Amino acid sequence: MLQRAKILSEPAGVASMAAVLYKKLPVKNKVVVPVISGGNINMSIFDQILDKGAMEEGYRARIAVLIPDKAGMLKMILDILDKVRASIHDIMHERSTTSVPVGYVKVIITFNLQDTQQLKTIIDEVELNKLSYQVLK
Repeated sequence: MLQRAKILSEPAGVASMAAVLYKKLPVKNKVVVPVISGGNINMSIFDQILDKGAMEEGYRARIAVLIPDKAGMLKMILDILDKVRASIHDIMHERSTTSVPVGYVKVIITFNLQDTQQLKTIIDEVELNKLSYQVLK
């Protein structure tokens, strides 16, 4: 509702619209006006909804890249993102788990994309640099 109609409603407030859209009510050939109501929404959940929507539509992505723990390696990854003008949402470094070999760091980067084709370009560049990576959902 928010993206398509620019209407913010609490989840229960769009139940009537959902019932009509997903054909759960016998409304064919009838004039129906579903009521959309309420603005009582938890901002933490709202943030999760926005994040999930951006990820599902391909305008936000998250990758984990295993890189040597050496100066300049993170910059190399950031340069790849900069090349396609992806904006960084957040970065996390992980060294201390048993899944990360000694001398390496797992960098988890969440970034915003301007179009859905940019992720493929980023992955191609990461592969070209022979780095181990995983696209996270």
